[in-house]
Amino acid sequence: MRTRTITGVLVGSCAVALSASVAAAAETPATVSVFGGLPDIVSDVYVGEQQVVSELAPGEVSPPIALKPGEHIVTVVPTGSSRQNAADRATQTISVQAGTSTTVSVFLDPAGTESITQFANSTRAAEGKAVLDVRHVAQSAAIDLKLNDKPVLNNLRSGQSSELTVAPGGSSLVVTEAGSASPMIGPLGVKAPAGGVTAVYVWGEPGSWHVTTQDLAAVQSTSAVPTSIPAGEGADAGRWAAWGLAAAGLTAIGGSLTLVRRSSPVVTG
Repeated sequence: MRTRTITGVLVGSCAVALSASVAAAAETPATVSVFGGLPDIVSDVYVGEQQVVSELAPGEVSPPIALKPGEHIVTVVPTGSSRQNAADRATQTISVQAGTSTTVSVFLDPAGTESITQFANSTRAAEGKAVLDVRHVAQSAAIDLKLNDKPVLNNLRSGQSSELTVAPGGSSLVVTEAGSASPMIGPLGVKAPAGGVTAVYVWGEPGSWHVTTQDLAAVQSTSAVPTSIPAGEGADAGRWAAWGLAAAGLTAIGGSLTLVRRSSPVVTG
């Protein structure tokens, strides 16, 4: 009788596990990229206990990483430092939904403290239009922005973003600290493709301000992701496999060179 009881429990457990596996396989993962906005610091990025990005340079956007829907703890440390004890460590719990695209940015807040914020990535503009998604991750409390000498954005706070619908093509961009007439960046040329959304990262620190752009359509590629990182935990290193995905298109402006990482992101196998 004892043997039959144990067998029944095992069969039931296997059925539950199989059902959970089928449901998980059918669930569309989210894609997450990481923007490195820490001046002069090359970073490693962890999800849970697993390192998912190495040597992320300032002004660089990582290729997309597949995450299971749910909450994840993201930690960013200087390359080679301990995940738990790094002096310049930043950590944040993020929440992602199935099929969505997100960029997580590590940056300096107005007090100069390493911080992490999360931006949702829109990928399409109205027909015949373009969108600039301005993301303020510079060490400044708030910024104003002009396009083609016209004020279009006022008092954008640190860690926040704002979408601007513009005519496709090139525009001249000037960024000032909120309420100031003196440019901190620009004038600079930015390109906005018809029907597309371009993220514009304003980042840096006093005396060294920069802008990096990212084509958001290039990071919405969840159909290419075979597997994903379980929500709420990191995966064992032995279970990770590399997969190739085209890196987001990046434009370097403002005097700083933005490098595109060609290494493949990793996901659970």
